[in-house]
Amino acid sequence: MRHLFFAPQKKIVTPKKIVSMKTIAFISVLLMTLNLAAEPAAVVVFKHELRWTDETRFPNYFLDPLTHNKINQNIRKAFNDRFGYDEISIPEAVAYKIYQGFGKQKAEMPSGAYGEIPEIGIFSFITRANSGYAMFWKMNIIVKKDKKVIHSKEVSHELEFFNIAGYVEPLRWFSPEEFSRTFNLLVCEALELTPSIDSKIVVGSWDTYEQIIYQASPEVSKTLLKLKGAWKSGGNFAGKLDLAEDSTMEFNFRRNFAWEFGLPSFSEILAKTLTDATGIDFLYDQGSRAQVNCALDLSGEARYGIKLKWYNMETISSKTGESITYISSPVTAEIYGQKDQLGYFVYAFKQIVNSTEETQGKFNPFSGNQIENTLGIENIHQISGELYGLPVNAEYNQGNGIVMVWTGEEFIGGMIVLNSNPDHVTLGNIKLSQGNKRIMSSSTQSISKEKISDDSQAEWYPIFIIPTATQNEKYALIQTLTCLFASMGETP
Repeated sequence: MRHLFFAPQKKIVTPKKIVSMKTIAFISVLLMTLNLAAEPAAVVVFKHELRWTDETRFPNYFLDPLTHNKINQNIRKAFNDRFGYDEISIPEAVAYKIYQGFGKQKAEMPSGAYGEIPEIGIFSFITRANSGYAMFWKMNIIVKKDKKVIHSKEVSHELEFFNIAGYVEPLRWFSPEEFSRTFNLLVCEALELTPSIDSKIVVGSWDTYEQIIYQASPEVSKTLLKLKGAWKSGGNFAGKLDLAEDSTMEFNFRRNFAWEFGLPSFSEILAKTLTDATGIDFLYDQGSRAQVNCALDLSGEARYGIKLKWYNMETISSKTGESITYISSPVTAEIYGQKDQLGYFVYAFKQIVNSTEETQGKFNPFSGNQIENTLGIENIHQISGELYGLPVNAEYNQGNGIVMVWTGEEFIGGMIVLNSNPDHVTLGNIKLSQGNKRIMSSSTQSISKEKISDDSQAEWYPIFIIPTATQNEKYALIQTLTCLFASMGETP
């Protein structure tokens, strides 16, 4: 059998194609080189520690599987980019500790136990300054190979919260996404993948807080609530609410003000609400440990009396799902007009612990009982009651810095408890130095009537109101916030 062979046609190789072939050959050699250079490695130490701070501001996000996995992915990519390590084993659990005393981070590598593969140490440390309230995040990365240190670098940045509230309120500084992103930024800098920059890392933004309000009601309109005085501690204060068309609603709150109160008309309802809020059976005539009479003047048009009562009660706790709730400090606020009672509020402080299987309580000689290994601890001030015949509820979550107010099922307004006045950087009369964030002054109780004569000397708080709010609803918003602030204040 004869086989027919056809001579192949000679191809003309153009200069362009020669370049392409050379490029392909170069890439092939490069890939082979990289493949030969690639090697496994092991993270033998992975620490994340806090000092002089807590999980209200910095939750242990390593207990959140999604966040933990994202951080591990970023670590593997960073070490692959820097050293070509193609497989990196990482401990399942991160060594975690909170120091309340003068503890010091130790960045020490153990003796080699992984043979010839490189060993990695990752040391993350968030600490408050030795003096003042400035916060720092340090990241130290050590790499050993053949028992020799081939890389060691620590980077440190001050974490500066964009508003004074981050220092004087138990605000959560990072969301899980922000924590993961910042952790990766520090790792890349410690591995010299990015330039070292001697600058602060600014945490938080106004947009983050405004979005919480707009999620509750996209139609709300933004304005300012201006406050002056000891509103955070339940003392005398003045307020001014900016409204549309250059109009304002001014009000003034005074403690220990004489008032001829009428007979209470919400006794049974108030007692039931108090029971619902605290989980303890209360009678209306149950003895209170303190009582204060107050007055609220609204725009010079109406005056209201407010009777505040503080009750003795031990903190109680309950576990629901994945959280533990502690309830304490019940207060009742009765609101009166010139002739009769107009409404009431019941206040309770709640601390919600977003617990995990690792959550535990410890006794610390510096801070007393301490809860560790949580996904955040939220401090919530909550009041509920009735005003102008409408059910009214308000909740101030100090973790996200937001007050929400509802009448029944309708959201009527919200407040961001972060002062936005750039010329008067205080919060409830508390001021910090710009350098090491020391407290320069604290809230004081004034016995005289407060007045806002100069807006630039007041604190400005963004407030959001539904555009359809009636005059009574605006009054209810101011009265609700006033009762909330007064109930949060110091017990006489």
